[in-house]
Amino acid sequence: MYENTRKHYRVAQKEISANPQRGIYITKQQQEKLLLIGIIITMASFLTSIITALKLSK
Repeated sequence: MYENTRKHYRVAQKEISANPQRGIYITKQQQEKLLLIGIIITMASFLTSIITALKLSK
């Protein structure tokens, strides 16, 4: 009766890969990990710069 108009875009994990011609695809889990790592690196470099500035001012 009713036609299913939704399209399914589910892709197998092994089909997701880095291809410069088509773009780089990452999963949501990888995106969350990379975001967390980026935040940690940014905070560490900020704290390091503050500690260095305090040591130089003495």
